[in-house]
Amino acid sequence: AAAKPAAPAAAATKENATPKAAAAPANAAEMTKTAQKKAKKAQVARPISSGSLRGGVQYEVMKLGNGSQATLGKLLKVQYEAFFPDGKPFEQGSMEFRLGIGAVLRGLDIGVKGMIEGEK
Repeated sequence: AAAKPAAPAAAATKENATPKAAAAPANAAEMTKTAQKKAKKAQVARPISSGSLRGGVQYEVMKLGNGSQATLGKLLKVQYEAFFPDGKPFEQGSMEFRLGIGAVLRGLDIGVKGMIEGEK
């Protein structure tokens, strides 16, 4: 029996070339900054402290303040977020009111009393 000729070797073309890896960041510092940004986005904010107040008001301190304390009768400017017990947000905004005179929902008066300026 006659021997069959060997198949020609495949030539490297765009169609069958092995793809090259994506270009690496220019330097290690750039890669670290990118990784840090991704990690920061993935982090879930954890409260510094939390608790319950009268009337069933629950709170979480996310950032400590360093100003004056919110006391009854004081005019306050606040930014707020309100959540259902299951954690779903239902309202957010900003407002100015005098603390403790019933100008806002009772739960807001209760929750804000005693906070320190700059606290979140």
